Amino acid sequence: MKKLIAFTVLAAVVASNNDAFAASKKAKKVKRNNTTQTQTVAPATSSVEQNVSNKQAAVSESGMVANPAAASKFSMKYIADLGTSRNAKDAVEANEINGYSLVQELSAGYALTANDKLSLTARADLDNNEVKQADGSYSKTEEMTFNRTYLNYTRASILNEQDHGIDVTGLVHLRYFSDPATRGGNADGLIRPALSFTKSFGKFSTNVTLLRAHFFRSKDEQTSDYYNYVTITPGYQVTDNLSFSLLTEYIKNYATDGSTSETTDFAFITGYNFSPKVTGEFYLDSDGTMVPDGGQLLSDNWEKRINIGATFTFSIL
Repeated sequence: MKKLIAFTVLAAVVASNNDAFAASKKAKKVKRNNTTQTQTVAPATSSVEQNVSNKQAAVSESGMVANPAAASKFSMKYIADLGTSRNAKDAVEANEINGYSLVQELSAGYALTANDKLSLTARADLDNNEVKQADGSYSKTEEMTFNRTYLNYTRASILNEQDHGIDVTGLVHLRYFSDPATRGGNADGLIRPALSFTKSFGKFSTNVTLLRAHFFRSKDEQTSDYYNYVTITPGYQVTDNLSFSLLTEYIKNYATDGSTSETTDFAFITGYNFSPKVTGEFYLDSDGTMVPDGGQLLSDNWEKRINIGATFTFSIL
């Protein structure tokens, strides 16, 4: 399933552009699973969350806020992503859907200035699947992990489309792997700077995001690896509430033993704003399985690895 990138690079990046320019475009949310040594990211997704950010700027009218101007600097949101999971390519029932995954994030943000924002996010993953073994029995997994905690600093309006012809936003993502099993098999965390470039053409828009992540360990710094990651996301805004986008990703991983691997991926996303505080993304996602084989552009049977899912964002503040 499409993992929250935790992240959420494009969501944070374009959200800041929206806060700065009051734009009506939408942003991509990135999420991706972490594996041992050879890492996939997190990533970026649809053009949907740009509208989300605009709605999230609304201040609570509960009467509990003494200073509305100060309150507007704070934001909080809850994100839930539910998607299918599949068996491995070499499993007894290869590529078959075996269950689901639920990723949840709770995020609190504070606007330092009109263009600078800090946000702190905690994430929990629930995996529920049943895999057929060679002897005909089934192995069932139902596990909840508090996967990661991360801090984002976003700088919007490095360049803006009105004055420079393109929007450019920067982001620094500092992640700590909260799950002990993840830290034991991979790394304690990572730091990932990113630059995001957005250009609009009427109802059409294109976003290109460049990221580079460096992993760190408390035990042995020499074992850290890193990855380079590029996303290209064209989108079309049908109405104020409905949008379509196509995420294309390229990831190159550098393992601790010096070896490298490359992954291509895509996701087709339909975004819809249900209300000023609730938005949804419905997607078909290849989930990092389109790895080139022997010089091929795509791996064999890649179409059998596509997952379906939905992501809902609820603005609390």
